[in-house]
Amino acid sequence: MKRRAILLSLILTACAFPAEAQTTAFVFSGNGVRHTANPTMRIRIGERVTPQALRARFSRYHVHYAIGERCTACATVSGGDGSFEVYFARDARTVIGIRTSDERSRDSQDNAARGSLLQIVGTVSVRCHAGDETTCASPDVRGLAYIIVDDQTCPLNVEATKPTTIAACTRIDGFLVGTR
Repeated sequence: MKRRAILLSLILTACAFPAEAQTTAFVFSGNGVRHTANPTMRIRIGERVTPQALRARFSRYHVHYAIGERCTACATVSGGDGSFEVYFARDARTVIGIRTSDERSRDSQDNAARGSLLQIVGTVSVRCHAGDETTCASPDVRGLAYIIVDDQTCPLNVEATKPTTIAACTRIDGFLVGTR
């Protein structure tokens, strides 16, 4: 009888307070992105994928495929758990880059967008690149870069051949794997 009472108590507690670990999101690693709850929803750098296959793989999401609009060939995948962009080579099939600025996304070390770059990288000096947007390479995850918030109150002085000094106010806007 006592065992039943304990079991019932555990079941009621689990129903009343669902675990936060059940939160779903897209996770960026050094070679691609995957969904936390569904391992079939993933895409990797170098992978060849047709528009139909991408739509089928992310069937629960809206997939907008574009050629020549704002990129050579790209797709936006968006839905309740987040959104990201996929960039393709000239053949419109080979994945060359994946990026997001969605605050629900995480990197493979569980860092979220909008976090402090200094806290995430753990050092005041890191390799960065200034282009259409400023990115800084992750010192821990090869192939992953952090997109930096463009903030006039917290400038980042990026020099091509030197490591960049990170200020405490520098924040990440998202993640980039590969190129655009």
